[in-house]
Formats: sequence, structure tokens, C-alpha cells
Amino acid sequence: MLQTVEKGRGRCTTCIHVQLLVDDTDKSGVLVTCGNAVQDCALRVEIVLWLTSVQSFEVWVVNVFPELAGLIIHGYKTAEARNTLHVYNLGSRPWVGLWANPKRMNTKETAVLKDILRDHHFLTDKEINMYTANPHDGQGNGALVALVQLGLTGPADKVQRRRLETLTETQLHSEYITLRGFEVDCKQAQTHIVEDIMTILKTRGTLAEMDAAWEREAQATANQKSTQQACKLALACSRRGVDDRYLTNILCVKMLRENGVPAADLSGMKGGKAGQGTWNVDLPVSEIDIKNMTTSQMMSFANNTTH
Repeated sequence: MLQTVEKGRGRCTTCIHVQLLVDDTDKSGVLVTCGNAVQDCALRVEIVLWLTSVQSFEVWVVNVFPELAGLIIHGYKTAEARNTLHVYNLGSRPWVGLWANPKRMNTKETAVLKDILRDHHFLTDKEINMYTANPHDGQGNGALVALVQLGLTGPADKVQRRRLETLTETQLHSEYITLRGFEVDCKQAQTHIVEDIMTILKTRGTLAEMDAAWEREAQATANQKSTQQACKLALACSRRGVDDRYLTNILCVKMLRENGVPAADLSGMKGGKAGQGTWNVDLPVSEIDIKNMTTSQMMSFANNTTH
């Protein structure tokens, strides 16, 4: 392996660019753009070399209409609304796949979406057609078109109540003891424990803090003024129960190949769907544009290696 280091001028300190030349023709010419420290550059080089030695990563995917996938990719849809916690539960994963359905919205749904984009994003019909264009070729079962990083989910009271209701008895008692202390009666009914925990979270201001954090994040991702409450219709690009659903922020989007990665190219593609349009696949590393990722973003794949 040959490493060529060129020093250029950074904003404050020296910025280093490294060109990796590897004997394997499939891995040659990987451009590594580092931070402003030699240590950071060495770490980035090591991570890139590791990534080129891996075949695939396990990625959980979220299923959406192709119009909505296009809006996510172009930065207009910055939140996903669901009536279960399936997307919320994926929030702890560093990257989640964005799966665009093969089937487009029906006429009524399309009309509602266009009204939202005109009224809340101020897009023209030409822009709407451009940004809602199918991100894949429309063939087969759809395609994996991007990787996204998920943020917080709101509203806090609904999320926490539902989360508590899905805990096992042991898990619920453990959380209850942590909040109340060891001198606590865990023999009462689970519904009473859930209500007591919710009261504690509300009284201590925990729920309000969670809602405020979600609001700040939503405003930032949607590039809205902090003096205005984030518009849920604009965030989700949907009227379908947006006020009483769980709304998860979308923080970052990384594109995959043009027209997306079809099911046939995803080894380990699971035939069944788990929950509300979420399931897992094995994504080949060759489909990921690692040269345009930060060092921390690349490192986040470490726990998802499958081969």
C-alpha cells in the first residue's frame, strides 16, 4: 500500500488529504479526507482500510412511498409519522435504510401531498414533480435508496407511556425502583406502576424536557426559526393522523447508488416484513459512499458488520 499525504490550508490549522492506493483493484483510489490533525487522519485511514475488507453490513430499513422517499432525500420531509414505535425503536441504530416502495400513492393521497407541499413548503408544481420523482426505476419490489440517521421521537408522553406498556414485568419493576428508590411496592398492578411512573416523569419535568429537545431538533432539521413551533404537517409531509402519531426526526441522509439497490442485490434480504414496514437486510459495503462520510459516521458501522 502506498500513502501519499498532501498538506493544504485549513481554516485554522493544517488540513490533510490522503490518497490510498491499494493493490486490490476493487479497493484502489479511495479518497480519504481527514480532519485537521495527523492522529485523526491516521484513524480515518485505518477505518477506510477496515471498511474495504468488509463485505456487508446488517441494516434495518423503513418502508415508505417513493414520493416520500424522494422528499426525504431532497430534505423536505424531515420526520416520519407512525402509529407504532417501530421507527422509534430503530433510533438507537447508527444508520437505517430508506426503502422506497414500488407502488406510488393513489390519486387522493397524491392530491393531499401536493397541497401540503404547496401550502407549507411553497413549492411549485414543477418542483413538486421533480422532488417526488421515483428514486428507483419502479421495477420489482422497490429499492433501498438511502441511509438515514434518526433522531428523537415525540410527543414524549405518548412515547414513554407506550414504551412502558411494552416492557416486561421485570423491566418495568427495575425502572420503577430506579425512579422511586428501593423502598417501593412492586406488587401492585402493572397499570398502576405505569401511571405512577408517568406521574413522576411529568412532575419532575422530564416529559417537558424531552418535548423541548424534540422541538429544537425538529426546528434544526427543518431549518425553521426557533421562535416558531415546528409544523408537524411540514415535517412529515402527511395529514394522516400526524397529530396523534409518533413523529421521529430524520437527521441525516446518505445516498446509495443511482436508482437504489434492488432486493436482488441485497444478500440476506428477508422476505417477511416486521411490524409497520421495517425489516433487515445485508447491505454490501460497495454500495456505501464512504468517501463522503465523516470519520465518526464510518465508525458507526462497526457494530453492524455481518461478513
